[in-house]
Amino acid sequence: MASTYQSRDDILLRLGFVSYKAYLDSDLWRSIRERAFRVHGHACKMCGEPTHILHHKNYEWEVLSGKTVKGLVPLCKSCHYKIEFDIRGHKRSLDKVNNLLSWALGGTTSNKCRNKRKRKKRRR
Repeated sequence: MASTYQSRDDILLRLGFVSYKAYLDSDLWRSIRERAFRVHGHACKMCGEPTHILHHKNYEWEVLSGKTVKGLVPLCKSCHYKIEFDIRGHKRSLDKVNNLLSWALGGTTSNKCRNKRKRKKRRR
């Protein structure tokens, strides 16, 4: 998990931001948010409730710099918390979060998750 967030922080430094919080308070992020909500809508992709939160599926240069909004997903506060943290309140890795999000949206998941599902189906 640390390497993903370290990569994010390295990219943010190259973009001129000293922290993720500084990035989220910036005019750049405000413009990216506006564009992302125009593209994706203001409804949580998991439950349909109105939202003002965007989940980063990745922290690639193209997403953080605003070149694309494909890596951003609108989620309500409740759904965002459910995928970001486990039942003990520990933050999950970005890979785990994205697997949960993909599963919740009925999309594809990692091979590891798909293989678990296949094994369970075979046992039945």
